[in-house]
Amino acid sequence: MEIFRILAPKAIVQILKPIQYTMKKITILLVEDHHLIRRALAYFLNEDSRFEVIAEASGGEEAFEKVALYQPDVILMDISLIGMNGIEATAKINKAFPEIKIIAMTMHKEAHCVDHMMRAGAVGYLNKNISLEELLESIIVINNGGKFLSAEIRDTLLDRILDIKSPETGSKRLSKREAEIARHIKEGKRTKQIASDLGISVRTVEVHRYNIIRKLKAENSISLVSYLHQNPYVLERVSIV
Repeated sequence: MEIFRILAPKAIVQILKPIQYTMKKITILLVEDHHLIRRALAYFLNEDSRFEVIAEASGGEEAFEKVALYQPDVILMDISLIGMNGIEATAKINKAFPEIKIIAMTMHKEAHCVDHMMRAGAVGYLNKNISLEELLESIIVINNGGKFLSAEIRDTLLDRILDIKSPETGSKRLSKREAEIARHIKEGKRTKQIASDLGISVRTVEVHRYNIIRKLKAENSISLVSYLHQNPYVLERVSIV
């Protein structure tokens, strides 16, 4: 009985000690081609004890290699990347590592970009001008098995739904001929060369170019080329006309 008298107080003290719980941090891979943005994101995420940025990548191929090496819980994925773009990288990663959750974080807020990214396997889509609070909330929601769209993206999708119901929807898409000419413009071809390749007049190409610039709200031919390179999927949004 003596041993119980000696040990009992120690046992009581152990029982009364507060239990220390260690919360597992959500591990994150940042995929972003701009170094400064990537570093800023890493800094703010690592400042929060719930998250840990364990790796970074600037391109799709590098991202796939980092995923295989580090196995993060969540990936923040840009679309415009060095080499393989974010949509292609998302599809490749999702096929090989379906358990890893991918969140698109990009300046591309067009509905067709959201559609391509979600079909590739992303479970969240954020525009880059979101607040830090919304970013952190999205990571937690998605890590817990949910899905998340930032407020501006939800508005974009709602606009698309309303636009589909509008009789003017077709006028906002490129026609098949316009999309064909836009692909040549994207390749840097001049008007005469495009006319020759397609067997149409120079005047016809100029008219289509004007309509493409108007529909895509580009300022001029130079900004149109830039827009087409930054938004390659706009060429898939073709009307039946």
